[in-house]
Amino acid sequence: MSDPSADHLSIIIDQKLTRLSPIPCERNLFRVHNPLRKTTMKVYEPDIIAIGPYHRGNPNLQETEEQKLRYVQQILRKAGASSVHRCIIAMRELEEKARKYYAESINLSEDDFVEMMLLDGCFLLEFLLSYRDFYLLGEVGDSVFEFDHIRYGLRHDLLLFENQLPFFILIHLAGMIGHEPKYVVYLAQSLIALCFSGANIRHSALDSIRIEDIKHLLGLAHYCMSSSFAEMVPLRNVGGFNGFINCTTVLQEAGIQIKKAKESTTSLLDISFTKGVLEIPPLFLDDSTESLFANLIAYEQYHPASTPKYVTDYIIVMHCLINSSKDVELLRHCEIINDVLGNDDADHAMLTRLAKNAVSSNKFCYSQVFNDVNVHCRHRRNVWMANLRRNYFNTPWAIISFLAAFLLLFLTLTQTVFSILPHAK
Repeated sequence: MSDPSADHLSIIIDQKLTRLSPIPCERNLFRVHNPLRKTTMKVYEPDIIAIGPYHRGNPNLQETEEQKLRYVQQILRKAGASSVHRCIIAMRELEEKARKYYAESINLSEDDFVEMMLLDGCFLLEFLLSYRDFYLLGEVGDSVFEFDHIRYGLRHDLLLFENQLPFFILIHLAGMIGHEPKYVVYLAQSLIALCFSGANIRHSALDSIRIEDIKHLLGLAHYCMSSSFAEMVPLRNVGGFNGFINCTTVLQEAGIQIKKAKESTTSLLDISFTKGVLEIPPLFLDDSTESLFANLIAYEQYHPASTPKYVTDYIIVMHCLINSSKDVELLRHCEIINDVLGNDDADHAMLTRLAKNAVSSNKFCYSQVFNDVNVHCRHRRNVWMANLRRNYFNTPWAIISFLAAFLLLFLTLTQTVFSILPHAK
């Protein structure tokens, strides 16, 4: 019973405090925060399908709802079942755990949430299995794979930050049709490699992945991209983000050699600087690149402040190196930028958008690279030597001219010395 003498405002606030729901301890699925969304909303919005609750009910995404039911039917056929009863019972047991994965309070009834888990989970699982058959057999009797734009659009949508489903739902459904968790991870990795054009992401050893650590498809994509680089980072000095490096053209003028990293480099993120040489792994750009990197950056923004943000830091480095279309052109000539569209201005604009709200952690992965590059640029001798090479050793004819001039000067000095010697005696 409330105190009759209490201030009316204190009563209102006390009521709000009692209605306040506890913060879920396992939050892994968020919405993109406004600063990132304002940069370019389109890269975070699904075009074809809604997975999870955040875009459920979007009128623009209703065409694929029937396809979800067809995929449920196909999963039931593989499980040898004629009814969804057993699947529903299983999803109800996972419902509370799944709700805790979402940062927001999901305004869906228990039945609606369980239905979403079943339909979206079956769709994801059957899509992964069908993609395997499509690339093994070259053909699948499925309307989803009949048109390229639908297949590519679905690949795009399934790796959006706001379009995720807890991975343990896929694992549970796969077990009901006889597939091991590692096989589901393998299928997901294969799809992720295709989404990243195959070259920007490396397959990690399956044995190194703990199934319980995979929160969703985008989280697995992040692991695939950053895991091998993450193993190298503790071996280097990492510190806070404390400055920038110059763009590629300026670095080259300061005597730094820009080279494509060796083929043995295991990670796209492994940028290194040794003895005046900046080595950068090749980056492949296509229509899906911006969306993939933008959603990986959004995913990292919800990591704890003490956790390195590998993809975010990589984009910060590339943004520093590319200050204009001339820098893109230079990196393209070095075979570091590989763009199927061939538009240097567009590539520069894309990296600018990605880096606009990219915030590093207090463990910037490239702090030692930045420090070494800036120390190199501060030494005037390196700049002088770079100017000498650029002005006098940039072509074979320039080298021949320099050597001829040097030889002529040497002979002139020798002749002068021998003509002075008799007079000196």
